[in-house]
Amino acid sequence: MRNLKRNQQTVYYKNYEDSEDKYDEYGNLTGSVNKVYGDLKSCKISVSGSKGNTDNKMFGVNLDYDRTMSTADMSCDIDEFSILWIDRTDTDKPHDYKVVKRSVTLNQIVFAIKQVNVSE
Repeated sequence: MRNLKRNQQTVYYKNYEDSEDKYDEYGNLTGSVNKVYGDLKSCKISVSGSKGNTDNKMFGVNLDYDRTMSTADMSCDIDEFSILWIDRTDTDKPHDYKVVKRSVTLNQIVFAIKQVNVSE
């Protein structure tokens, strides 16, 4: 019952791997970095609707997140630095969510996710 197939949807994600220095058009370091992500992966996971107010704060009171995802698949490798494609089906476009917190219990993993606006 924890992981009903009918409650799951396909979520595409990439895990953070490294960062590389950014250079300007003259080859000088800018002081900024580009994040490097791994290969695109997918998983079936339960994604909540938009966050509402509730008395039970799973991730605490100061964490800012819009939705949650949960799975009973303990081998799920999504972490707190992953980027997600949830509302977008075209993965060639920028991601629309990022993971802000991962909570692991004995039988379940729950993620707090935040919607982001990434320019193309």
